[in-house]
Amino acid sequence: MFIHKSVEIPVDPVEVERLANIKANQEFDPLASTEEEAGSNVPKPVNLKEIDRLHYHVRTIENDCHIIPMGAVRLNDKHEVQRSENFLGLPLNEVFDLKCYSHFRNV
Repeated sequence: MFIHKSVEIPVDPVEVERLANIKANQEFDPLASTEEEAGSNVPKPVNLKEIDRLHYHVRTIENDCHIIPMGAVRLNDKHEVQRSENFLGLPLNEVFDLKCYSHFRNV
């Protein structure tokens, strides 16, 4: 798996043990906020992987363009694109025919 941007710090077991000892030796303050309370709204940074980049591009393409059946939308008198009230779906013999669909992008 290819990582495009690494933001996670590699874990060193010696450093983890040292931090655990420091935390265990600190005095407990009952009025101090916990990690759950203080950092609940802040997302933790994660590495940007190839699958994340690919997912972003696929979602962007899906958001920008669609495939619709012919006759599903129409141009009204104000030159606005709107759904056609008369469209009830494609006949069964045309459902799997690619010629009965068109590429649609928002204007």
